Amino acid sequence: MSKFKIRKVVPKQSAYPLVCSFQNGELTENFESAQCELCFDGKYESIATVIDGVLYAGNEEVDTDRTFILARNRRTGKVRVVEAGCAVLKPILDVEDVDFTESNESPDAAVNDIGFNQKFGSKTRKKQIEKQERQKTNTEIVEEQLQSYVQNLTENDNNATVDQLDISSFCKIQTDDQYLPPIKRDAAKVEDVYDPKQMFTEELYEKMYSELRNKDNESELLPYLRTFYKLEMSSTHLVLLMYANSLIKLYLSLSKEIAKKNFIVSNNSVTLNEVVLENFTQTLNGKKMRSNSLKDKALCYFVVILLILNNFKFEITEFASLIKLSILTITTKVKIAGAYVVKSGEKKYIQLKLPLNVVNTRKRKSAKF
Repeated sequence: MSKFKIRKVVPKQSAYPLVCSFQNGELTENFESAQCELCFDGKYESIATVIDGVLYAGNEEVDTDRTFILARNRRTGKVRVVEAGCAVLKPILDVEDVDFTESNESPDAAVNDIGFNQKFGSKTRKKQIEKQERQKTNTEIVEEQLQSYVQNLTENDNNATVDQLDISSFCKIQTDDQYLPPIKRDAAKVEDVYDPKQMFTEELYEKMYSELRNKDNESELLPYLRTFYKLEMSSTHLVLLMYANSLIKLYLSLSKEIAKKNFIVSNNSVTLNEVVLENFTQTLNGKKMRSNSLKDKALCYFVVILLILNNFKFEITEFASLIKLSILTITTKVKIAGAYVVKSGEKKYIQLKLPLNVVNTRKRKSAKF
């Protein structure tokens, strides 16, 4: 008899072999492997499988004896002893909701049947099945609801047919202009691309300016924006500068700060604060939140306002440091506004010029750009 030298003993771990036998017979050389389902309840393994249309199931035996498997590497001659569990599988003949004999499915497919998993599956699997069952939709009910809805529409307008109903709201194609202030892409001059008068109504400009006038607006500005501040600014440019300051405050704020009830972006103008929070945040369960698309929108508005205030060109290095983005990423984002990243000497600038920059027409994979 050959002698082996045991190199390693592997005790039971989180994963270990399970030696199975059948209560009603012994395996022969003609036995073909079958798919099994393993369930673990925290202490012991349960196993189930289908062979020749019969369901077999059993639990790991709890015994004082320990079972080991001898594994030998033929090439190196090294031998390992691995501790294993034992289970005896019994035929189950009264499984409810599962008909293996009359089913057209293969035995392997039958193992994954819903009824089988509900009876022998783990707690996690059972919860998954219950959730799937709750989420199933009755197509007949949906069809009846749609027919009722269309009928009500046609009754309200006897002269209209189903094909003539207004479905324009379903056919709207979202473009990148949703991230921008009103833009005139066919403008003949760069000054006409963005019209400040189109951002707010005249009454709203006057109201915000009346709240900002005679206040220390420079001290409220972030350090980066103080370079854009001038004592002799027009009322429109002052409102736009404070608007940009509020937008970048919102952009840089953490989500948990925005969710607070006392969160504000403008101390000097109540109206401006309301405008920014109304147009660049959403309310969910009574709390303000800023989605990724609204964050991008705030950044685009910020870029456009800086271009307007600084003769359609400003240096990119400090801007990139402020918003904590790489120049490559900024180059992609400013395309939405029609702007370019240009180099002059040793510095790079964001510049708006004609013809406007355009974004690739390929479909983006996410809402963010």
